[in-house]
Amino acid sequence: APIRVGTDIALMGGLINGVGRWIRRRSQKLHRRMGEMGQHVLESLEGMKIVKGFGYEDRETRTFRAKNQRLFLAGLKLVAVRELNSPISEFASALMAGVVLLVGGHFLARGELTADEFLVFLAAILSTLAPVKRVGQAYHRIQNGLSAYDRLREIFALPAERRPFTPRGKPFPGLGREIRVEGVHYRYPDGTWALRGVDLVIRKGETVALVGPSGAGKTTLVDLLAYFDRPTKGRVLVDGVDLATYDPLSYRQRIAVVPQEVYLFSGTLLENLLYAQPDATEEEVRRALEMADALDVVRALPEGLHTRVGQGGIRLSGGQRQRIALARALLRDPDLLILDEPTASLDALSEDRIQEALHRAFQDRTVVIIAHRLATVLQADRIVVMDRGRVVAEGRHRELLEGSPLYRELYRLQFQKPLEVRHAAESDPEAPL
Repeated sequence: APIRVGTDIALMGGLINGVGRWIRRRSQKLHRRMGEMGQHVLESLEGMKIVKGFGYEDRETRTFRAKNQRLFLAGLKLVAVRELNSPISEFASALMAGVVLLVGGHFLARGELTADEFLVFLAAILSTLAPVKRVGQAYHRIQNGLSAYDRLREIFALPAERRPFTPRGKPFPGLGREIRVEGVHYRYPDGTWALRGVDLVIRKGETVALVGPSGAGKTTLVDLLAYFDRPTKGRVLVDGVDLATYDPLSYRQRIAVVPQEVYLFSGTLLENLLYAQPDATEEEVRRALEMADALDVVRALPEGLHTRVGQGGIRLSGGQRQRIALARALLRDPDLLILDEPTASLDALSEDRIQEALHRAFQDRTVVIIAHRLATVLQADRIVVMDRGRVVAEGRHRELLEGSPLYRELYRLQFQKPLEVRHAAESDPEAPL
């Protein structure tokens, strides 16, 4: 009899385990569908102007409905499987009780069990049914949680989400003399090399401009300087100490980065500025705005610094966002200021005004600036020309015009060729460009 009952319990456990695994698979599918839906909604909202510009509102609506339908069906199937838990548990319990009655009655009829023994045994077996059902329900909840854990593991395992270091290390004391890049290589997860043996020295108080064609490795290099990642090979030294020995948070509190794609939070203009230096005084804020040539932006807003700028700074123009982001960086008064094409969103007049403001802001400050428009970097202390992950030349503007074919070609394309095209158009308006 105990063997028969043990077999029934094993059968019940097998049913519970099978349903649990089924729930786990359905739950995993539901989480994937939820991720796809969230990504689609986010991309549609962020790319709203692109969607409208190409007239794809209807197509995006159809795509949303299709993804939403798949999400609904995945959720419906998961609910259906979950609802099977109770009937299966009840069926298994009834089956177990029926088998116990049959087996017990058989042994009772043969006289191998007394009536008292049978009733005690039956009561003991039946008392285990409720706990077993609760264990089954808990097991199914655990399977549902494990499916979410599996989804998180998939996300964390993505190459784009690598975490090359943990925020530990000694506090960063500040930049004293120089930043030295020694034999730095960097390889992306797909095996592509972005940097190949870069050697570079950035002295304190120096403005260094990085120029070169797209894909030359400029952004990757400044990401390493900002401690956003570590080199695959080589070292980044700050005053002779490996940057990897410092706490990333401590280091980043002494630098400021202005990316090409500027992002502002949805609060007020003042809140966005104070994000860099929460305890900054009104005079410090005004001085940072002045250095970034952004005082007129504040004056043009209905509530000045207390105007809400909307998500991503949508209520400001591209050039205004760029200048506010520059003011935010300058407010921190960083040891190292990193700029990625700071005049990319400015018109010619604003660019001319901000060039002078940048020149003042760069005084006695260590600056690394990425520039595709060479007009931004003509006054840099040193221009570093990069190509295919390597430094191919460095020097002042006139030195590079004479000694670097690549820099000379970049200069010709930006300054001389537009003049040639304009002169050709003026002499022969019908000539093809």
